[in-house]
Amino acid sequence: MAVRFVSGAVVGVLVSLPVIFFAGSRGRGRQKSLLVELTQAGNHRLIIGWFVVWGVLGGVIAALRTPVWETPWYEPEVRPRRANPLHKPAEPATGVDRDETVPPGE
Repeated sequence: MAVRFVSGAVVGVLVSLPVIFFAGSRGRGRQKSLLVELTQAGNHRLIIGWFVVWGVLGGVIAALRTPVWETPWYEPEVRPRRANPLHKPAEPATGVDRDETVPPGE
């Protein structure tokens, strides 16, 4: 859980970067980045809070999300093993027990 939370927090902060860089207001024909506006206004605590909130949200989402392969209804795709040359495929079911088979030549 801790690894999921930390990695989710990192992803949350990385996702917030384009938002804070490209969101903002237009001023005198040019678009000002939200990061630039907050830095010029001296709101350093707000910038840190921005990244903390996005990191916590990303961490919580990553920790609470269950990967598909860990769900009870997940069934892995069954493939024949071809890497092992000694592996022989299972014999098809014939409905006859081995004890009842007639040896060859009789």
